[in-house]
Amino acid sequence: MPLSDPELWQRLTEFSLDENEVVWPFSKRLAHENNWPKVFAASAIKEYKRFVYLACVSPEPLTPSDAVDEVWHLHLAYTKSYWKELCRGVLRRDLHHGPTRGGGQEDRKFRSSYAKTLSLYQSEFDEAPPADIWPAPAERFLKPRFMKRVDSRTNWIVPKPELGSRAQIAFAGLVALAVGLAGCVAFDDSSPAFVIPMLVVFVVLILVIVSSIRDAKKKRNQSSDASIGVNVGCSDGKGGDSDGGSGCGGGGD
Repeated sequence: MPLSDPELWQRLTEFSLDENEVVWPFSKRLAHENNWPKVFAASAIKEYKRFVYLACVSPEPLTPSDAVDEVWHLHLAYTKSYWKELCRGVLRRDLHHGPTRGGGQEDRKFRSSYAKTLSLYQSEFDEAPPADIWPAPAERFLKPRFMKRVDSRTNWIVPKPELGSRAQIAFAGLVALAVGLAGCVAFDDSSPAFVIPMLVVFVVLILVIVSSIRDAKKKRNQSSDASIGVNVGCSDGKGGDSDGGSGCGGGGD
């Protein structure tokens, strides 16, 4: 199936995000800041171009994958490359980034637009989007994003074990039992000092239960409260920007 706008796609394929003869080009910075292998970063840039193309030929709002969105975020920081070279020179229209405003309605909107993005990808490029860049909708919105900037030179980054509520309580119970048994050995159970390890047991269990309840609430609300995606909007360069939820169809060449 031929592309809807082959000329636009040709211009995008010829467009490079890397400047010539620079020590720290865009692709290298992208890989470094996201801790991606160079090959994956190159693939993400390729898929970013495809998303930009889809955004411009779609009559409806679209939503990128998380990896594509990371490329987009960084490209927006290169203001000359993004606004002058890409939007004005290649797309010949403005392409706006519209993050979620939060809430259940926004969640449903972004899920729907992401599914439309995957469908349009298949239609335009006559192939399924690569799963490592474009996960299925259920996976794309599975977890909220709590991204933080961390200096790895002064901080260790250790992943948290993903334990369910029951596993957490069971683990805490074992810890509490061990503390209690240690108290029995160290103190006579008739001594007031025996109360100390029992208090530790009680506090640990309460903290774990509260934490489990909080985690359960986060899982229920993770999609609506997190910055799970963006929709795109565009203008045709004739003075009249659309809102952040509009599609990028229309002329402007």
